[in-house]
Amino acid sequence: MSYGHGDVWTKWTGGGDRGKQVRYYGLVEVDGNSLVELLVRSGLARIVGPVVPLPNGEKSTAFKKRLAVMEDKAKSEKVGAWAQSKK
Repeated sequence: MSYGHGDVWTKWTGGGDRGKQVRYYGLVEVDGNSLVELLVRSGLARIVGPVVPLPNGEKSTAFKKRLAVMEDKAKSEKVGAWAQSKK
């Protein structure tokens, strides 16, 4: 069974004001599709954490804004984890 071509990018950064612990982030794409976007659109993930530079050159603030639009839509459509949400 083939799932297509996948890429994983990892990034580490300091905890900023949340402590001195190093934090690791991973971005996963399969056939050019972002796993985090799929999860957020499906109501299976929410946006938390700091904005870190993206490996594809996209500005991280633009990426986070795009995710916020997806999250708002998932909330309004009550999909995934938002199905039981009262907001």
